[in-house]
Amino acid sequence: MEKLNADDGPDPLADVLEGVRFRSTIFCRSLMTAPWGFSVAGREIATFHYVERGDCWLEVDGTAPTLRLQSGDLVLLPHGHAHAVRDAPQSPVTALDDLVAGRSETDGPTLRHGGGGPATTLVCGGFSFDDRDAIPFLPALPAVIHLREGGRAGSWLRAAQEVIAGEVETNRVGESTILGRLSDLIFIEAVRSYFSDASGGPRGWFAALNDRHIGASISLIHRELRKSWTVASLAAAVGMSRSAFAQRFSVLLGESPIQYLARQRIARACSLLGARPSTVAKIADQVGYESDVAFSRAFKRHVGLSPLDYRDAKRAKRGPAERTP
Repeated sequence: MEKLNADDGPDPLADVLEGVRFRSTIFCRSLMTAPWGFSVAGREIATFHYVERGDCWLEVDGTAPTLRLQSGDLVLLPHGHAHAVRDAPQSPVTALDDLVAGRSETDGPTLRHGGGGPATTLVCGGFSFDDRDAIPFLPALPAVIHLREGGRAGSWLRAAQEVIAGEVETNRVGESTILGRLSDLIFIEAVRSYFSDASGGPRGWFAALNDRHIGASISLIHRELRKSWTVASLAAAVGMSRSAFAQRFSVLLGESPIQYLARQRIARACSLLGARPSTVAKIADQVGYESDVAFSRAFKRHVGLSPLDYRDAKRAKRGPAERTP
């Protein structure tokens, strides 16, 4: 029997995306009638808007130009920039938090707003990362990722949004689990599409993933974080000389292989410290340190706190998810 997912070698993006986790998700289906507009405050929550029917305009603080969105389009704002969505560029906007707070219980699961003109239906969502620092490519993503109707992800996204809309409307048992998994998939699909279409200069994280040797080394680091990697062993594993590998890695990523390895170990440790109770010694072993003393020193050097102080601060910070679309 032929395999459906042929294994043709390392997939650096898949290895890194494996570690992406979301702490909470919130979804909202909105029926807007012209003229209408809402604004979303900036926050550390990735936001997306899917145009189920109709069209609208997206304006993101600090970016240009304004984007026109049509039926079937999806936009992802991975950094949580403040933005506005409206039927026309000049239409006034109301804070989304105020619209949500002013909803009546008789309105049902769909948020309704506007002046009674032509309708636009949106499915919007927000999700907070379990640990933003554990996602090395996040700083390389643009303020907005725009997936257009008819693109390679179009049919998949339509199916996902139909499921989301149905779950939000019916409020069935297990809704939070379904929506959480769909958040993972929406984010991953948007990043994959951006990575596939990304063009530009030869430097940066995505350029490194595209490099056959350096991309393979990134895969190895993320897949086998506990291994006692050295520059020489990484170079040998991807078929390069030590000096050529170290130079190319540093040119593409702006840091040495060992610096990148250390950052990923600390980022993984941050996720483990925030995810579940575990001893410092066990986490040190999981991320490749020979002793909890060496791990604690490295952790404090990178983070500025001891592992236990970091865990306490993380627990104190956690609370109800911020309200978002």
